Amino acid sequence: FYVRAVTGPLRNKSICYVCRNGSRPCVMVLFRNTEPALGKLLKAIDKVIDRNRAEGLRSFGVLISSDPGRAISPLQTMAFNQKISLPLSVATNVVGSPSCQNIHKQAMVTVVLYRRMKVVNRFGFRSKELDDDGTRRVLAGIKRLLDES
Repeated sequence: FYVRAVTGPLRNKSICYVCRNGSRPCVMVLFRNTEPALGKLLKAIDKVIDRNRAEGLRSFGVLISSDPGRAISPLQTMAFNQKISLPLSVATNVVGSPSCQNIHKQAMVTVVLYRRMKVVNRFGFRSKELDDDGTRRVLAGIKRLLDES
């Protein structure tokens, strides 16, 4: 599951965050655009990651785009403006296909919680559906992921 890192210490490298994070509990955020509610979600996840780094909790985000080269600049801008520190990356539409991550075609944001490379929970949001309640549900799911570790 290789992506192009846009932010973070591995910026401009092709990397598999799933492999890199290994069996640790992880929050993977897959998204198709950089709508404002996404920034709020990523900031909230950032805070949880910082508080639980000792437990091994990790996270990363992937912007799925038909033109990853053009998607880099808006992604960097969002990360800078929102002060998001979790690693963000870009990947082609192939990532969302049934043979890869099998993301619902209408989902603008999909949050996958996994441990030991097995999915524990998944949250999907259509465009404009991601709100404060959705963010709270995701954060509660992350708490359960940690409690079960």
